[in-house]
Amino acid sequence: MEKIKAILSNLPEITGKRVYVWGAGNTAMLFREGLSRIPQLHIEAFVDNDPAKQNKTVGDIPIIPADRMIADKDTFVMICTGQPAAFSAITAQLSAMGIACSSIDAAIFGMFKEEVMKAYSLLDDAESKHVYLSMLENRILCRFPGKDLITSDQYFCMLPFTGAAVGESFLDCGAYVGDSIERYIWARDGVFSKIIAFEPDQQNFAALQYRLERLKREWNISDERVSCLRCGVSDTDSTIYVENDDVNNGFSSKMSATQAEGAEECSIVALGRFIESGNCFIKADIESYEYRMLSGAKDAIAKHRPKIAVCIYHNSVDFFSIPLLIKQIAPAYRLAVRHHSFTLSETVLYVYP
Repeated sequence: MEKIKAILSNLPEITGKRVYVWGAGNTAMLFREGLSRIPQLHIEAFVDNDPAKQNKTVGDIPIIPADRMIADKDTFVMICTGQPAAFSAITAQLSAMGIACSSIDAAIFGMFKEEVMKAYSLLDDAESKHVYLSMLENRILCRFPGKDLITSDQYFCMLPFTGAAVGESFLDCGAYVGDSIERYIWARDGVFSKIIAFEPDQQNFAALQYRLERLKREWNISDERVSCLRCGVSDTDSTIYVENDDVNNGFSSKMSATQAEGAEECSIVALGRFIESGNCFIKADIESYEYRMLSGAKDAIAKHRPKIAVCIYHNSVDFFSIPLLIKQIAPAYRLAVRHHSFTLSETVLYVYP
């Protein structure tokens, strides 16, 4: 516990500062959900060097060029990128302007030191605490992890999430093109009750359907055991807008409550009614909507206590708030963390009774 206290004690203090966020790209879109849960944080504007992004907004916050910032001792910039090279270049630019800055993760973890330490203390095993602490440092410094931190077989690396599971249902939230479903079928030796896939992106959904038709033939799976729903997952039944991979320059599709250029309207559903028993495995990679999804399903989760593998890397608020939420919903759950890529992406919280 002393090491995490030491790390958190060196983080910047932004209370009373005039705060800007530098970066209005894909990472900023992922952070938007997390930032909306910090009402005490006022952001003056997003800043970006790209003229194509300037004079637009992130939600209702304007995007401005660097020369429109108020540059004095009361100004602080949170750099919103997961790319170390970009982070170094922006830091150098701000240093030349005489403006204090840090990664957005460092600033947010600094605001929520107690919550971060609480989330760390809730982890069940030594490896989880090592991974969590290491990724905390990596996010603060915007530094890619070493290979020693990376675990293979994402979503299926821990014993409670492997092996044949008679009667189990698999809820794949953010099914993408069916890659996790294919690995689930192999991990379960084809033994399960049903699969329900949720995917809002129209192009991904078409690929998902194509893949599942192949898998049903190869594994002799009846149509009744596999369902595909072209929708997102959140805390309520509603509609939302989805920017697909093409609009996002090849990155994963993004969901937003407001319509951006090229975005498609799509339904979202609350997950609770799909959780029918404890013999259920929920996988969630839904682009910063994980916290909302869990909040909306809290009664069903508390009642049935399904296994959950949920991404916590999309923004630094999720990194501590999702473990805390899970323990609030069902205190008896065990929590583990593993990291699954050479970047800051793919940190997963594993939740099991």
